[in-house]
Amino acid sequence: MTRVVVVGAGFTGLVAAYELRKRLGDAAQIVVVDEAGRIGGSVRPVQLGERRLDAGAESFLANSPDMLRLSDELGLTERIVSSGSARPSVFADRAAHPLPLGTYFGLPGPDTETALLGPDDLALMREDRPSDWDASTDMTIAELVEPVYGSAVRTRLVDPLLSGVYAGDSFTIGARAGLPGLAARLDDMARSGERVSLVRAVAESRPASPAGGGMFRSFDGGLGVLLDALAAAARPELRLGEEIARLEQSSGGYAVDPVGEADAVVLAVGAPSAGRLLAGVDVGAGRAAASISTASPVVVALRCESLDVPEAVSGVLVAAGEGLAAKALTLTANKWPHLSAPVLRASFGRYGDDLSSTADEQLLAWAVSDFARIFSTRLDVADWTVQRYPEALPQYGPWHSRKAEAIASAFGSGRLAVAGNFLRGVGLGACAATAAAAAAQIAQALGV
Repeated sequence: MTRVVVVGAGFTGLVAAYELRKRLGDAAQIVVVDEAGRIGGSVRPVQLGERRLDAGAESFLANSPDMLRLSDELGLTERIVSSGSARPSVFADRAAHPLPLGTYFGLPGPDTETALLGPDDLALMREDRPSDWDASTDMTIAELVEPVYGSAVRTRLVDPLLSGVYAGDSFTIGARAGLPGLAARLDDMARSGERVSLVRAVAESRPASPAGGGMFRSFDGGLGVLLDALAAAARPELRLGEEIARLEQSSGGYAVDPVGEADAVVLAVGAPSAGRLLAGVDVGAGRAAASISTASPVVVALRCESLDVPEAVSGVLVAAGEGLAAKALTLTANKWPHLSAPVLRASFGRYGDDLSSTADEQLLAWAVSDFARIFSTRLDVADWTVQRYPEALPQYGPWHSRKAEAIASAFGSGRLAVAGNFLRGVGLGACAATAAAAAAQIAQALGV
C-alpha cells in the first residue's frame, strides 16, 4: 500500500491530502500530521454566540481559479457568498478616510481623488518622475514608490494595505513579489527602451473590478465549511498533537519521525518549520526556507451588543505612527451582507512586533480603545476570543522568487514536495495552487 505523509493539517495540507486522494485513489494511505490539536492552521473558525465565525483567514479573491475549482469539486459553489459594496477606510493623520478607488495596491493613478493626500502629494505624482527601475534587479516597494510618489503615498496608502496582507510594509516586501503585474509592465518598459514611468504603469495595470459583487468570497457558514469538506473528501488518517522531529531520506522513501516510513512526503508547514525539516534532506533548500522572515499576527474577535458604525465602511486599515495598537479593524457584518452579527475583528502584530507575552486582556483593551478612537463611540462587548498565529506570515522580500526556486528545484521531480504560503503568495488561492502542484508531483514520482 502506498503511504504518503502530509506534514501540516492547515488549509494547504488539507488541500494537498484531497488532491493526493484524487490522484492515488482509495487504496492509498494518506497520513496528515500536525503539532496543533486541530485542523485548519490559519483558517480558524470560532464560536461567538450562536454563529461560527472566522477568526483567521476569512476570504479568498473572487477571481481565484483554484478556489473556484475546489468549490465546484466539493459541491460548495451554491454556498459561496460575496463581500458587499462597503469599502475600507484608512486611519491616518488622526482621522479615517475612504480608501480611494482605482488604485493599484494603494498606488494612485492620475485620476485618483482622496483626502489622504494633499495638493503637494498629488502634484508630485503628476510630475511623473522617471522610475529608477532595471529589469535585471529587484528592490523593496519603498525604494520603488517613494522617489516617484513621495512618502505620503507610501505611508498612507501602500503601507496600510501591505500591513493588512503581509503584516509587513513597503520596506519588508519586494516589488516583484508584492506587485508582480506592475513589475512585469515596468520590465516591458525598460526592455523596450521607452521611458520607465511608474505612474503610467500603475494606470495601465489597475485590475478590473470583479463581476457580481465585491472582490472577496467566502462561504455561508464561513471557511470552516471548506475545511470540513476537504477533510471528508480526503479521508486522511489524522494525527494531531504530534510534532515532526526529523525528516530524512531512507531506502524506501523518507523516514518521518515519529510517524514512520513513507513512500512520499508533502511538507505543508510554515517557512520556519520547513527550513528545519528540509535541512535534514537538502541543506541549501533548508537554508533558503529558514531565511524567509515572518510576522506573527494576532486576531481579537469581539461579539458586541451592537456596532454603531457607518454601513458604508467595511473596515479600517491603520497607518503606522498613529498611536493605535491595531493594524486593522474589520466590521464583519458590513463586509459580508449575509451576516448580521455585530462582530468586530481587530488585527495586531506588524512585522517585528513581539506579542507573545502580551496578555489576552491587554489585547482586548487595545481593541476597545482603538475602536473608540476611530469611531468616537464605545463598545459593549458580549463575548470575545484571542487567536494567535506565530510566524504565520512570510515577508516576500526582494528576489523572494530565488528562495522559492531554491526550494522547488531541490525536490521538483521527486517524492518530497513542498507547499505553503511562502512560495507563490499568502492568499488561499495561491496556497491551494502549491498544494495541487505538490500532489501532482508526488503522483508522477510514484508512477500514478
